[in-house]
Amino acid sequence: MTGIAPNGNSHTYTVNVHRGFFGDVSFGSLGLKHVLTFGQVAGSLTRYTATVAATTDMVTLTATAEHAKAQVVILGENADANAAGHQVALAEGENTIALAVIAANKIVETYSIVARRPIQARGDAYPSPNENPQDSAYQKRRLFSHLADRG
Repeated sequence: MTGIAPNGNSHTYTVNVHRGFFGDVSFGSLGLKHVLTFGQVAGSLTRYTATVAATTDMVTLTATAEHAKAQVVILGENADANAAGHQVALAEGENTIALAVIAANKIVETYSIVARRPIQARGDAYPSPNENPQDSAYQKRRLFSHLADRG
C-alpha cells in the first residue's frame, strides 16, 4: 500500500493480512467412553448429557479443539493419570463434567456434560434392628430399592 502525504511525499507500507480465524472455540472431537447414551441437549451448543450403567463408576473423556491453535481444558481431577484420556470418577446420581475451549485469541467457551449414573439397589431396603421404619432415610432407601427392582 502506498500512502501519499499532503506535501506529495509517498511511502510504501506493507500490510499483512491473516485470513485465519483464531477465535474458534468449538470441538474437533468430543468423546465419552463407557456410556449408554451421549448427546447434545436440544437447543444448546454447549450442554451435553450422558447416561451410564449403575455399575459404571468412571468414564473416559477425550476432546480436541477444532482449530489447531486452540486448546481444550478439562476441569476436575483426572482419576487415573496413567490411562489414556481424562478419567472422570462418577458418583451415583448426576455428575457435571466441565470443559473449556480456549481460542488462540483467548476467547473462552465453556461446555458441560451431565453424566447420570442410576442409584444402585443396596439390599438394605428393610430396616436393621436399630432402625426406625418411619425414618425418612429408611423411607428413601426403600423407595429407591423399589424403583430399582422395577427396572
